[in-house]
Amino acid sequence: MSGNSNLEQGKIFRKIKSLQFLYEIDRSGRIVRNVKSKKQLQQSKAEDGRYYIEVEIKGAARRVSVQSLVDECWGARKYFFRLKNGSEEKFFRSMKACAEYIAEKYDRTAESVRSRLKKHRRRIYDYDVEYLPCAETEHARSTEQETVRQSVYLTGDLNSWNDSKRSEEHDRVKHDVAC
Repeated sequence: MSGNSNLEQGKIFRKIKSLQFLYEIDRSGRIVRNVKSKKQLQQSKAEDGRYYIEVEIKGAARRVSVQSLVDECWGARKYFFRLKNGSEEKFFRSMKACAEYIAEKYDRTAESVRSRLKKHRRRIYDYDVEYLPCAETEHARSTEQETVRQSVYLTGDLNSWNDSKRSEEHDRVKHDVAC
């Protein structure tokens, strides 16, 4: 167990170094609170879908991403990678797979490409690189970047759906699934 954590009501919190250890966060990112008063901070959801908190450090107000705090304290930084080169576009679920692809294509070592990816370079050789967060925190409840709105209407049949939802389902692109 880390020396900068405490246990309260079955939850483990870790103090946030970048916020001068004045605040702490649980693993899910749902609770960010003041270390002394234990007062929970209000989170707000921005247009980009991420959650933020407002904190005051040495008299200066700061807006901080909850995901960045979870990453800092719990080491949960994970991304999907999108490479673009003209009309070519490739997606990778891991840094290793992305680095190996670029390394093979440009006759480089995967480790040298991986070090560039770790530095969040926006361009590597001929590719534009996008870093897509995988699971924002437990707020998102999704393992994929939210590029398509998830449907919560998983009832099994369309009888309980209203007319507009049935129309929306009818207009969706259907894909054949081979089992």
